[in-house]
Amino acid sequence: MCTGHIFTAWQAETIRHLINTKRVSLELLIGDSDIIEPIPNISSNIQSQNILKKILRPVKIFQRLLTLYRQFFRLLKTPLWNLYQQFENSYFPTECDLKVSMSDELINIDTIYCRTYKKGKHSQYFTKSDLDRIKSYELDMILRFGFNIIRGKILTIPTYGVWSFHHGNYLKYRGGPPGFWEIYNKDYWSGAILQQLTEKLDDGIVLYNSQFRTEFSSYNKNKNKLFWGTTTWPAIVCRNILANTSKNMFNKSTESTAPIYKSPTNLQVFRYLYIIINYKIESIFMKNPKIENEHWAIGIINSPIKELINSVQHPEVKWIEPPHNRFWADPFLIKKEDIFYIFFEDYCHNKKRGRISFIETTDFKTFSDSKPIIDTSFHLSYPFLLEHKNKYYCIPEQQSTGEIALYESISFPHKWTKTATLIKNFHGIDPTIIKHNDIWWMFCGNLKDSSQCKLYLFHSDKLEGPWLPHKKNPVKIFLKKARPAGAIFKYKGNLVRPAQNSTKTYGGSTIFYEIKTLTIDDYKENFIGELLPDLTSQYPDGIHHIMPSKNITIVDGKKFI
Repeated sequence: MCTGHIFTAWQAETIRHLINTKRVSLELLIGDSDIIEPIPNISSNIQSQNILKKILRPVKIFQRLLTLYRQFFRLLKTPLWNLYQQFENSYFPTECDLKVSMSDELINIDTIYCRTYKKGKHSQYFTKSDLDRIKSYELDMILRFGFNIIRGKILTIPTYGVWSFHHGNYLKYRGGPPGFWEIYNKDYWSGAILQQLTEKLDDGIVLYNSQFRTEFSSYNKNKNKLFWGTTTWPAIVCRNILANTSKNMFNKSTESTAPIYKSPTNLQVFRYLYIIINYKIESIFMKNPKIENEHWAIGIINSPIKELINSVQHPEVKWIEPPHNRFWADPFLIKKEDIFYIFFEDYCHNKKRGRISFIETTDFKTFSDSKPIIDTSFHLSYPFLLEHKNKYYCIPEQQSTGEIALYESISFPHKWTKTATLIKNFHGIDPTIIKHNDIWWMFCGNLKDSSQCKLYLFHSDKLEGPWLPHKKNPVKIFLKKARPAGAIFKYKGNLVRPAQNSTKTYGGSTIFYEIKTLTIDDYKENFIGELLPDLTSQYPDGIHHIMPSKNITIVDGKKFI
């Protein structure tokens, strides 16, 4: 049940898990045609307002003061919870709520749009004609991502009923916002359930439930954890049904008598803010926890990339340890004559920013000391390298400057200078360039728009630009699995794009997408493999970059210190 082909990111992930489950097929979309755009509220005194504006038009200062006066009182009337959510979303966005189009994946699925009728204040019932159409599909279950409180025969048409999520401990918290009241009441665990709906509200048959450690530092973080943590549940229940291990799953569960919660009042928001601020202060100064920092290093694997994409065994890695109080990440390789140059992000913990440095090698066994080449007052990382018309170029990430810039080597490899701004007013993350079919393509994230989840694409006839945004930007939206993770390479004759998998931790692993369509009108890619860190190695906590070179593959690795 849905409103069309647009889903939130966690819903799309849930559907993909179902689609990828053996012996499970998606047969029907039941669309809610009751969703109608609200009619704008036109004030009855609009004529008097226009007359007043005409009188005050010459008095600009008074007019501005009047505007500020109105905005001030409008602000006073706005619930603090709404204002707080706007503030938190700008710094800690809920990736689970991002809008995702599944038009390509659901293009061949039948769709029925239904208009329900109401009984009472909230209950929705399906018409007999719609029920007959739905019944003709002989469905085993319906997953509810649309409509509101549904009752009637629709609940008994599928073999295993209509399934619905409730994010929150249903025995304690009914209503919403999901995951908020656990923080407010200082519950260490936040719950969620997948239930089969019954005629009685909040009294369904629990099919799957679990609890998650509450994130007291942020409501959005707690909500993300709750929603992402439940995306596999319908697929798990389906597998249990297919394996005949669900006999005790469809029994009546404990009836909930919990109060129904609504959005917090202004006073409750103030108490909530006190709780999270007090938690942060205690965690830093009073409880004195072990502070962990990410530490990255460059690794050399004596295997070609083709042996790593689908390998079930962890390759042996030779780690190059960075100097004290620094880490090295994002390695790129370029060869000149018989020398290999590895360029990388050289991050200093004291300065809290990175610069671009390089090391030399001829055999990948011994390496020179590192030498900085681009050092600025702002943070630099991800030094993407390319050779074009016998010249060497570097396109580092410098997202804090709000541009993607091109640097040229005037004396390789030691001296570099900025020669062009490729894209202005864009906070590009990990810009990755390739020339394909005589067109230059740039893949990157956007710091201002969920850089872990959204992939942006630009194209140009020349390296120096102008660069044009792709018609479908962002061309990919996917659960912290979109951000570039190194140079695009060829595998079995096809282009493959490495990407970061940050679902569990930042840069937790590197995944590989085979590019299926790359044109100015369309972009498509498919998952083909993943490279996981070796939990027994020196750097067991992440691997978020890969650079292939014939029989050698260069990676980076993370550990917490």
